[in-house]
Amino acid sequence: MDNPKRQLWLERADRLKEIRNMLRISRRVFCEQTGLPLTTVTYWETVTAHYPGIEERGAKRVAHAIVNSGCVVTPEWILTGKGMPLSLIHISEPTRLGMIS
Repeated sequence: MDNPKRQLWLERADRLKEIRNMLRISRRVFCEQTGLPLTTVTYWETVTAHYPGIEERGAKRVAHAIVNSGCVVTPEWILTGKGMPLSLIHISEPTRLGMIS
């Protein structure tokens, strides 16, 4: 694995951890709430030579899944740190959250 790619994956891992920290939940709870496999999120957050970091498809899954947790983020922010910044939303009507994209 070349260093620039590894550095990119590590930065993405930091942003995933930032999402969980903002929500104040563990990796396990994050996975339970989003339906993402614990092993997958663990690999994304710990980046090794055998398990690279999150890519576009995974970033889209995370962005879509965490809306119900009260957090709004774009795949672009997860991947690059650019675009709409990570933010919390006030949940008053959970059934309407599926409408947020």
